[in-house]
Amino acid sequence: MLALHWANGQRCVGAEQAAANLVRLNFPSALLDEAYTHLHRYLTASALGRRLLLLPFNRDVQMTEAHARAMRAALQHCQKVGGIALVAPEHRASLQLKWHELCMAGGKDAEVAALDRLAALPYLDILDESDDLLHHRFQLIYACGARSPLPSLTERLVAIQAILHVMSKQVDDPHSALRQPGVAVFDAPEARHHGAFCGLRLLHGDVTEKAMPVLLKEIATRIVRSPPYDLRWMKAKVHQGIQGRMLCCILDDSKSALHHLGNGHSLADDQVLQLLALRGMLAGKVLMHCLQKRHLVEFGINRLPNAKKQLAVPFRAALTLSERSEYAQPDVALVLTHLAYYSDGLSPQQLLDAVKKLLSMGRSAQDAFFKQWLKLSWDTIAAGDRNALDKAEKLDPENARQLELLHKYFSHNMATVDFWLTFCVLPAETRQYSQRLTANSWHLADSMLPISTNGSSDDSSTTDGNSISGPDRTVVGFSGTNDNHRLLPLMVKQAHVMEPHLMGTNGKMLDVVLRDTHGFSTLQVGDGSGERKPLWQRLLDLAVDLNMHALVDCGALLAGPSNKGAAAYLLTKLDSSTFKGVCYYDSHHRQWMISEPQGRCQPRGSSPVAEADAFVLYDEARCRGADLQLQPNAVGLLSLGPATCKDKLMQAAGRLRLLGRGQTLQMVASSEVTAKIQRLANANQHAEPSTQAALRWVMHNTVQATLHGITQWSRQGLFFATTKGYPDRVLTDEVMDLHAMYEASCHVQPVSKLVKLQAGSARKRVTGSGPFASRMSSLVDDIVSSSAEHGKGHSCVSFAADEECEREVEREEEEEEEVERQVPRMKPATEIDWEYDALLRVRSPDELPKSAGVMRLEEGLVYMFRACASLTAIPWPKSMSCTTNFLCSVHGTHAKQMEYQRSVRALVLFHDGSVLLVSEREADAILELLWTPQPGQLVSVLRTREAPVLVSLPYLRQAWESGSPMKLGHRLVSAGSWQSASGNDAPVPQQLLPSLMSLQLFDGDTRFRTVAQKQHLHGLMRRKRQAAEELTSMRGKQQLLSRSDLAAACEDDLFLD
Repeated sequence: MLALHWANGQRCVGAEQAAANLVRLNFPSALLDEAYTHLHRYLTASALGRRLLLLPFNRDVQMTEAHARAMRAALQHCQKVGGIALVAPEHRASLQLKWHELCMAGGKDAEVAALDRLAALPYLDILDESDDLLHHRFQLIYACGARSPLPSLTERLVAIQAILHVMSKQVDDPHSALRQPGVAVFDAPEARHHGAFCGLRLLHGDVTEKAMPVLLKEIATRIVRSPPYDLRWMKAKVHQGIQGRMLCCILDDSKSALHHLGNGHSLADDQVLQLLALRGMLAGKVLMHCLQKRHLVEFGINRLPNAKKQLAVPFRAALTLSERSEYAQPDVALVLTHLAYYSDGLSPQQLLDAVKKLLSMGRSAQDAFFKQWLKLSWDTIAAGDRNALDKAEKLDPENARQLELLHKYFSHNMATVDFWLTFCVLPAETRQYSQRLTANSWHLADSMLPISTNGSSDDSSTTDGNSISGPDRTVVGFSGTNDNHRLLPLMVKQAHVMEPHLMGTNGKMLDVVLRDTHGFSTLQVGDGSGERKPLWQRLLDLAVDLNMHALVDCGALLAGPSNKGAAAYLLTKLDSSTFKGVCYYDSHHRQWMISEPQGRCQPRGSSPVAEADAFVLYDEARCRGADLQLQPNAVGLLSLGPATCKDKLMQAAGRLRLLGRGQTLQMVASSEVTAKIQRLANANQHAEPSTQAALRWVMHNTVQATLHGITQWSRQGLFFATTKGYPDRVLTDEVMDLHAMYEASCHVQPVSKLVKLQAGSARKRVTGSGPFASRMSSLVDDIVSSSAEHGKGHSCVSFAADEECEREVEREEEEEEEVERQVPRMKPATEIDWEYDALLRVRSPDELPKSAGVMRLEEGLVYMFRACASLTAIPWPKSMSCTTNFLCSVHGTHAKQMEYQRSVRALVLFHDGSVLLVSEREADAILELLWTPQPGQLVSVLRTREAPVLVSLPYLRQAWESGSPMKLGHRLVSAGSWQSASGNDAPVPQQLLPSLMSLQLFDGDTRFRTVAQKQHLHGLMRRKRQAAEELTSMRGKQQLLSRSDLAAACEDDLFLD
């Protein structure tokens, strides 16, 4: 790898190729279009006449043998005519993973062989911005295997939302650790939307690290002592004296979760999962990691029309998303998704979806969730609007005026956003694949030929202590900075060219920046007028006030508006006599544009205004590689971000090509960055820092970034070493289970020891007779020694929260298919008549004739629903029986019987408390017996009060809850005659409570009014949430379960309102 110093004017990529090589230029994807345009102008449309071949690739390409042959023919033709191929790193990695995918598919030998021949071409790979292309954060993943719901999604969401709600309240506490200087920044209360998140962001640095233990303890203590609804079981555990053990489990990962809770703990499985989710967020530092990221700079929502997911994705730069990227760690993705929507708010359509989902739930859930919405926004709702929004039952999705009010007051409401994410987005968006295929920067730098289809490969190359080179492949590259050279893949190494002007590049640039920087400015919170402007507007105002010619936004302070929006704002501020327009990069048109005060906006190449006569906006993504001609005496306003490193700063400063020869800089930063610089320099907090202090802080960041990257670099290198030559090992399992992720203990240990432990298992895998075994064994040794050298004195915990990846899924599984599902026609079961008049002579269901097919309900369910163990685990009362006619409703399998199980309508109550469930046809036959006079009238041998009663379940329930006699109950006293079961009778006896509760439960009821009912229900359903879900699903009432009495009864402890 070669570090080039900045030449006069533009930097052009050129390569003289050997006759036997195919030149392949590798560019960062953000610069690929611009590079193609530039090279086409100077290499193709010139006397050189070099042909260019742009060959993108992704997983959606349906690879066939013919396609592979066509690609190879195009590349061979490019080589023959002396052309140059242009690719982005993800194109190469995707093509490599496609080979692995075809190998796994089987029956694709022709396609695999064709790709082998394509990969064996004699490429000469030239890497532009090599330090960026080979950065350890680059990964491309093919998601494979079965797609299934994310394990414990509900428990994860409960933990995340509880923590974020607590932290949003904590910022208003003056005694909280969040209010310590240098720990966090957040929105002022007057700047927040109705019920919105506080805009909290934790700052990087030692101050935050020291405050974290206190802060995390504050969060955990508040959650345990005042838990939200879904964690209210913690109240009972506090009274049971295990609060300390729960807090230790959540906050201390030096010991396992099981060690803290104790082997004999009484927590339910879902409660343990919730504690593990909290443990991962707090002790596992997932929360801290996420809250240090900047919205719209490091993460955000993909708002493009072709966006495939609504989850937060990584951003390459401010407002520059990585379209095919996502976070590999599921909890990081969930936290950042919440933060992104808290900041952006819900669109009118998203809010409408949330309202419709709310209204599809049961009344209990509607009231409970809407009360949460109202609680956060009520104080800000105008008095005249409160009457229209005070109850869930008043919501009308068809009322446009009401929807406008809802969007005004609830678009940023945290509870509303939580509801929409929990029920409308995340169940589908978080479905995970069980396995992955992975390629990383080590594969890009690989100079060894791929394995042929017969498994052979030349193993004649040698290794030295620093590099590994293959026999027929050359990989070279260059960059303007070399700060990342310690973490480059070991197949390449930093080239130390013995040219004085190149050897002194770093020192020269530091000297130029020190000498030609006018000073340092800090963006103040207000402008003195009381108006609180966004940061980006204050930045542009400062650029105008200081008579700058360009803004080089290395620190991503312009995050918020688009470049076009920032240019429009600038045009209203700039002096038209000095600047004829604003030059900026338009990501929609993918080219530089020049916007003029008259309203005309044209591409830079066709605009009558030269960039030298315009104010130039270099957004963060264009601070590397962009090449524009500025005035010889131009002054650039260079912004610094919270973690700016030397390579990024020098790349940004290099946009002024004549820096040090007429062009100069002015540095600017937000107040949080200024405070960090001053703390590191022990400088006066009230004075602007010097340029030297700013550069010292930048170098400090560079050292820290290198140290923190060693573990991920070594992990990727070891993966490459253990899979090179073993294609079957590339497929790895995803780890998504909370127990596997967070239950074990974690210890801080030296980097060298951590890498050595990982290398131990890697060595066992590379030993043997593999085609690259000897070289990969040496590579493992080199990784260990390099990690020990560069990570000396640094300790860490293996932490994968920052793992980002380019994840590509198969198109067939990405697209939702609309399928018309035709329900098969079922044949009703033929009911068997029996001697219904036998009811006049028996005192219990057991005395009925065998032809009635009477069985205990418990036995019937075991027989019919044996595939569903959760239903048979419910302790159904022994006093409940049913007829065969009731239990069997259709002809078919047991699964079909469950799907078409009849509801409970008619039942017969016996004097001994027994209950018999009968079908509708049987009830009609019994009524006919009572209403129709019979010859030789049959009279019950029982006393009137002992005669069975035929009653409907709804009337029985009403009588119980109201404490009044049953209505429309028929006492079976004689054939052709009946007596009302009400009259002067007493209310329903208490002994029927178990049977009544079980009947309601079996019928899928979710609401129970009396305390006695709820207590008995809790005895039946404690820790049986799955059974409740099966019952409500069987009855088509699953939407009524959430926040219902039945759901509450499934918890470990019963909480009565």
